[in-house]
Amino acid sequence: MSEVAPEPTPVAVPDPTARDERRVRAAQDVLRTAIRDLYLAQYASADALPAELSLALTLRITPRDGWALTFDPPLSDQVLPQLADAEAAREVFAVGRVYCYRCESCRCEHAAPPQPLCVFRGYDAAGRPEWHELAQALIDDKVERVEGLYLPRPQVVAHVQPGRQLKGRQLTAFGKASLRYSVLAQVIAGYFEVKGNRTALTLQVVEGRDRAGQLRLRLNPVMVGADEAFLMEWLAEGRNSAVFRAIQIIERELATLEQRVIAARSRRDQDEGNRLMGRIPSIMRRLAEIIERGDRQGQRRTRHVEERREEQRPVHKAMDDAGRADASRCYFDEKAKTYVIVGDRGRAHAFNAAGRHVTSFVIKPSAIGFRVRTERWRPVAAGEWAEIRPNLHPRPRTEESPSLPDR
Repeated sequence: MSEVAPEPTPVAVPDPTARDERRVRAAQDVLRTAIRDLYLAQYASADALPAELSLALTLRITPRDGWALTFDPPLSDQVLPQLADAEAAREVFAVGRVYCYRCESCRCEHAAPPQPLCVFRGYDAAGRPEWHELAQALIDDKVERVEGLYLPRPQVVAHVQPGRQLKGRQLTAFGKASLRYSVLAQVIAGYFEVKGNRTALTLQVVEGRDRAGQLRLRLNPVMVGADEAFLMEWLAEGRNSAVFRAIQIIERELATLEQRVIAARSRRDQDEGNRLMGRIPSIMRRLAEIIERGDRQGQRRTRHVEERREEQRPVHKAMDDAGRADASRCYFDEKAKTYVIVGDRGRAHAFNAAGRHVTSFVIKPSAIGFRVRTERWRPVAAGEWAEIRPNLHPRPRTEESPSLPDR
């Protein structure tokens, strides 16, 4: 009986589909890692990531050179501009508002102060902005100058807070280490008058990235109802000139610092870059000093103007000057129907026909001559002066002074 030969073991035929899938997965994994690292190096830690990114890549294949594959342009040159466009579309930075990591927006209800007296307090654990009143913020930080807010003539108080204080409760998963909108330091200041309301102001130095993925240092003023146009209009008003001047000075300093940091990092001199960034707290202290000094100077100017006005409306000298005057110093104002008595140093006092003091002002001799020549004023005769002089009497203190006549 002949022996039956065993059937040969079938040779496994490679599945081209499975092989292609494995290769695609390997390529996807390498490319995924490269793009992820490029993104995180430019914009953030793994927090508050976009839901989806759509990128277009161009490859160059050389079959006669072993099917060599290259990215043309280089991978980073293709990916970074597209990432920058995607980040810009997310609108991370808006003047007058902060970024909310919880909502991934600077337009949500959490991104602006809820009340005029509020300043930025910091982020909660989930990356949501929190706000509290300026006075409470100063008390919490044990700022003794807080009493200046409650003086009869209130003073502007400006106080510096470091970024680590503002992000102390924020979790890394919700933006603590993010470079999307990183508050490096801020000045809280107030109170200022905005549309008739006392208002506090938060001035933040924010680190971010522009559309090209490059470092940006910006000074962001934040207050109730503030967009860029409103802020510029408000800051340009004369009474806010100290804040406007401070912002202009600090923005120039930040622009210079930004360029120096970029240059240091391009040389891969990380120590120099860190040293330069370490200057930001001192820049913010300078900002606070300029704001407070400007307020003190403004108050001194205001007091000086008030004193000058009092000098130019010397009401308290009316009866003294009238008592010493003779007819040569008395005129009748044909237009106002008042008697005007000119005292020393150009002081002039007007009395109505009944003899009651109406107002006081200062006038130059040339102005007196002009009014006499144009017959608006006429000299009072000695007899007329003798009749009206006994009837002169002061105005009651409770009455407000009328506006000054033209000099």
